[in-house]
Amino acid sequence: MAKIPTTQVFQKGSVWMYSPSLPPAILFLILYFFASIYITHLTFYRHRTWYLTVIPLGAFLEVAGYAVRIYSVKNQGNIAAFITTLTLHVLAPLLFAAGNYILLGRLVTTFCLPNNRHSLLKIPSRFITRLFVGFDVLAAAIQGSGTSIAASANWTGMRALTGVDVLVAGLAVQVAGVGVFLLVLGRFTALARGRRLGDDGEKNKGGLKLKMESGKGLVVAVWVSSVLIFGGGC
Repeated sequence: MAKIPTTQVFQKGSVWMYSPSLPPAILFLILYFFASIYITHLTFYRHRTWYLTVIPLGAFLEVAGYAVRIYSVKNQGNIAAFITTLTLHVLAPLLFAAGNYILLGRLVTTFCLPNNRHSLLKIPSRFITRLFVGFDVLAAAIQGSGTSIAASANWTGMRALTGVDVLVAGLAVQVAGVGVFLLVLGRFTALARGRRLGDDGEKNKGGLKLKMESGKGLVVAVWVSSVLIFGGGC
């Protein structure tokens, strides 16, 4: 039977499961800061794609998460800082994934599959965004519950371990959602390959104007982002 810790769950005097390093936290803070500024410019000023607000929001959550992480590295016994950085780093990928779900929904209806009765892997195209965003919400709720359970026990004892288990279960739901999404994305990519957008080579719907080449670039971007989220969750 596993020994139940009577002090902090992870390390003596620390709530971290490992010894966190300061330089990587500083590096990623800087990278995410400039990336968030750039993606905000693209989203709100250059392309005015307001429906993708979740992406710059996720980037700023990463910035905040690494800022708090820097503080937490220097104060490893501070539970509040640990919970804050953990929560921010959990929420950010969920928002990035939501952006991918929204973008695929737009691509399906705008790029080459305008028929709302079309389905991908038996999932009606009009439900794709709502279904996978629902996965995101469920995963966030489970992970939030796990964090709350562990925090209520001050990250000590059996209750804290239960909270960690719930947190991992929420992460598993997130990974499962992204995994299924990758299958749907693969099906969409196969169907979209070789199709034409129309006589003029482009369509415009809901403010999203796509040419064939830019559409392919978006599909590649969704693939890369989704694989990274899936890999990070695993």
